[in-house]
Amino acid sequence: MTLLQVESNHFTNDKNTKDVMYPYELVVIGSGPGGAYGAIRAAQLGLRVALVEKDEVGGVCLNRGCIPSKAIIRSAQIFELLKEAKTFGIGLEKVSLDYPIVIERSRKIVDRLSKGLEFLLKKNKVDLIKGKASIADPHRVLVEPSVTLDTEKILISTGSTVKEVSGFKMDEKFIISSDRALMQEVLPKSIFILGGGVVGVEFAYLYRSFGVDVTILEAQSRLLPSLDADLGAELERSFRKKGIKVLCSSRASRAQVENSVLKISYEDKTRVEKELYAHQVLVGIGRKALSEELGLEKLGIELANGYIKVRDNFQTSLPSIFAIGDVIGPPLLAHAASEEGKAAVEMMAGKRHAPLTKTAIPSCVYCHPEVASVGLSEEEAKNLNLTVKVGKFPFRASGRALAEGHDEGFVKVIVDGSSGKLLGGHIMGEGATELIAELTLIQSLGLSVEQVLDVVHAHPTLSEAVHEALLASQGRSLNI
Repeated sequence: MTLLQVESNHFTNDKNTKDVMYPYELVVIGSGPGGAYGAIRAAQLGLRVALVEKDEVGGVCLNRGCIPSKAIIRSAQIFELLKEAKTFGIGLEKVSLDYPIVIERSRKIVDRLSKGLEFLLKKNKVDLIKGKASIADPHRVLVEPSVTLDTEKILISTGSTVKEVSGFKMDEKFIISSDRALMQEVLPKSIFILGGGVVGVEFAYLYRSFGVDVTILEAQSRLLPSLDADLGAELERSFRKKGIKVLCSSRASRAQVENSVLKISYEDKTRVEKELYAHQVLVGIGRKALSEELGLEKLGIELANGYIKVRDNFQTSLPSIFAIGDVIGPPLLAHAASEEGKAAVEMMAGKRHAPLTKTAIPSCVYCHPEVASVGLSEEEAKNLNLTVKVGKFPFRASGRALAEGHDEGFVKVIVDGSSGKLLGGHIMGEGATELIAELTLIQSLGLSVEQVLDVVHAHPTLSEAVHEALLASQGRSLNI
């Protein structure tokens, strides 16, 4: 890997020749999961590749998202478990929290993975170039202040950023983004979380586990509104047991500082304006594509609501420019971006022809109990006028779940009544984000439920709950 500092370095070529030989066959903009793994895969396929990154290598996921948040959540899980040690017959005099060390540990993990990613880029001979990129023409990328990269193809993987909300301007002191929440070393006494999606519920769990007074507000009628309705309803019950205040079908209008505390105005489902107070507000209501400042408009690249429009092969309206990840729209998931990056470059190289099947991309939520989902929800399947069979198995009937003290939640499967194929799988409970892999594999391979019913699951394991839900969809469960 060649790390080019931002200095004059202009690669030239003769564009008047019929077959132009560019210094690079691919320039990737953005080093998040999609860009980094797309660049590495392209290099493995023999392409000459440069990767441009204006901030930290690894993008939002590694530095300010997936990885640090899961490290902090792990500390929250351990802290919560230790406080319940007496239930397991273990006496502890006092459990204390040193939150700055929690944050420090998360940053050490980030640093280790970032260095590992840089090593992988170097190992695969990907040129890493630091600086802010824009696209001058279909074959030329400018990197501020004075680097020009000529290339046969361009892959945009710039990701997304936190979405601003009217009435809640983020000052990163009183009203904070998820970025700030992952870095601050002092816990607020109370926090109001705007948004009951993935970001909102993860932080609600995290903060409550550490003793913070938490209120979470969601405009839709349930938490996790993009997932199966049973998941959101069950998670709300669990959160209320933990002491988290949940306001669904509610809208917040503004927040203002009064004596170092925020007064938040909102309307609940009665549509009467109410007020509550909190020491901080966390805006977790969504993200927007980072498609500005690339020069896309002058190139005529088509956009929709800020997202770049692409074909099945991730090609934009300009044949030499491709895009992947959050910048092309939902699902805004790191693992979706990495798969899109690999698929895009394999298609460029003629090594792949089948498009990526987005219905087989799982979605995971790392609160506790965990939530995971793949494919269609029950409501979505019925709206498609499909005849469905539903199988459901509660963890309270699982010997392993009871032994571990985590009996909340369930496994739910949606099966096509005609073909017998799995349409969707939904899990809430201990280990859900790991267990979803089995249902994702079944759906990805297009297997019928009957084809997998005889797969033996070890006993006692949490994975038995997946098997039991599949059996239940066929009226064959032996344990419920």
